[in-house]
Amino acid sequence: MLALLLSFLVGGARLAVPEGLPTAPFDLAPGRQVIELRAPLVARAPGARLVLFVPALARAGSDDSLRAATLMAALPPASVSAVLSSADGHRLELVHSGYRSYHGQVGLVLTEVAAGAGNVAYTTLELDSRIRLQNVRAVWLDQPVRRVEDLELGW
Repeated sequence: MLALLLSFLVGGARLAVPEGLPTAPFDLAPGRQVIELRAPLVARAPGARLVLFVPALARAGSDDSLRAATLMAALPPASVSAVLSSADGHRLELVHSGYRSYHGQVGLVLTEVAAGAGNVAYTTLELDSRIRLQNVRAVWLDQPVRRVEDLELGW
């Protein structure tokens, strides 16, 4: 118990929600859709991102220029946005900020519009989409890190 108290005092009162896969794979339909979260999401530092990987696009061409053209056609800019909400009324808006490729998987990156309040546990994810995507895998990156890790799928 003393070790736990000491680690709390040294580490601070930061919520311990790991980066990784916050949802089960889902199909995204046009319109507004509420996605069930496995655990609350926390934006610990400015630059938090949600990456929506679309496995069907992984096979979209072998060379980079063909893949970029395919991505732009399948995931046009501003085609998906998101809002995270907490139980106490905090909101974090996320908008399209680019594309990401990781171990052959490609996807759309949604980045916060303005830095959220630190250590807020966001419990609701709403996606607003103008396109239809199947078998989407969402990865939450709550700190400005370089690596993308999918804790559940192990890509």
